[in-house]
Amino acid sequence: MRSPIGALRNLRPPKTLQPDMPVRYASRAASRFAYAQRTGAEAQLRTMETVGTVHAIVSRSAKAVAAVEWHLYRKAASGKKEDRVEVVSHAALDLLNKPNRLFRTRDVFMEAGAQHKGLTGETWWVIAYSPLSTLPLELWPVSPARMTPVPDPDTFIAGYMYSSPDGEQIALRLEDVIFIRTPHPSNPYRGISPIQPLMTDIDTNRYSAEWIRN
Repeated sequence: MRSPIGALRNLRPPKTLQPDMPVRYASRAASRFAYAQRTGAEAQLRTMETVGTVHAIVSRSAKAVAAVEWHLYRKAASGKKEDRVEVVSHAALDLLNKPNRLFRTRDVFMEAGAQHKGLTGETWWVIAYSPLSTLPLELWPVSPARMTPVPDPDTFIAGYMYSSPDGEQIALRLEDVIFIRTPHPSNPYRGISPIQPLMTDIDTNRYSAEWIRN
């Protein structure tokens, strides 16, 4: 069985014409991997299950995101927005409208991603490709608590690691993942959630309510 460390080495992108980074975001020490670990994501996700106010706010905003009608356009030579032409039939639209065999509609898929973004500041989509080509066939939303960027001192990021429910570490390439986040002010590899600064107050209210009930 291939070790996670060996898999991470294989994720490092090949040398290209892209210039070297002028500054270093990650240490060359082995501990640099811990810098991109996500702490508290699972607790933030569970606040939607346990706190009525959080559930109401996140649910309403996520449904609003899911209700947006997405369109695909071909850019005009003039560069003007009004001259562009809408594309009504395309593989990208087919993928977005039916992301995978579980989330068979765009609305539910987008709502799941918006929930993750509102609760943790991060949305993660893993791409499943056709074994016969580089064509993306499915998009799978995954929990931010299970995803970890792999920092690289030379190229900023080498790839990603997914921790499965049974503890398996799965190495993912850059092209396997779409990562959308609210930029974190002190960690360039992670997102920040509006829930995060409120976790102490949320826990205090929850524990107080449980004490009063008991």
